[in-house]
Amino acid sequence: MRAIPCVSIFLLPPSYEALKERLEKRNTETAIEIQKRLNRVEKELEMLVHYDYYIVNDVLEDACRVFSAILRAEEHKTKYLGWKSDGKEKSYK
Repeated sequence: MRAIPCVSIFLLPPSYEALKERLEKRNTETAIEIQKRLNRVEKELEMLVHYDYYIVNDVLEDACRVFSAILRAEEHKTKYLGWKSDGKEKSYK
């Protein structure tokens, strides 16, 4: 079975306090559920090294620009060109 290519992006809040504030402002979870979520933060951050990229989601427009830049960079990776091992062009797309 062939692996499906993917790009993994870890979205980060600007800080622990910002995450807590955002969760509380949503008003979609109980205080207990929010605390459980916050208790998982450290474990989740340990997984960051397994991602290709990270984006700090502080200012939405900035985060969107970073996301777009990642997509553009990925579109231009040489591993997607499709060259044969003998160096002859197979295709660009």
